Amino acid sequence: MNEDPHKQAQHFIKQAQRAAKRGDHAGAERWTRTAERFALAAQRIQDRLPLSSEEEDEALVTELLARLEHYAAADREIQAWDREKEVHDALTEQAQRHNLPLPPPLRPCPVNENDLIRIATEGLSNVVSAR
Repeated sequence: MNEDPHKQAQHFIKQAQRAAKRGDHAGAERWTRTAERFALAAQRIQDRLPLSSEEEDEALVTELLARLEHYAAADREIQAWDREKEVHDALTEQAQRHNLPLPPPLRPCPVNENDLIRIATEGLSNVVSAR
């Protein structure tokens, strides 16, 4: 079948019409919904802006690399904090076992899940939508 969503939607509409003529109302409804989905996909494709320039592609690559470096740095911070937590937990356990003073509270984790999501997604929509 042709990959053009417009032509696919037309094909599905014809299938819906054939099903309706046969009295297959469920089939006609199914084909109609499928045609609607492909028509929406075709509209989205049609509404897209022209392809980006080489400079815009380079800017996107630069931003993605910077974002990956930032994400990797955040991951290293989390790993370091995890090691601190393991040491803190072991010290706390020893202090409780031997009735010793507890170690000072552990600092909060420097990066949380929301930070990672923000690093991964923030700004990309601006770059993509600017095309």
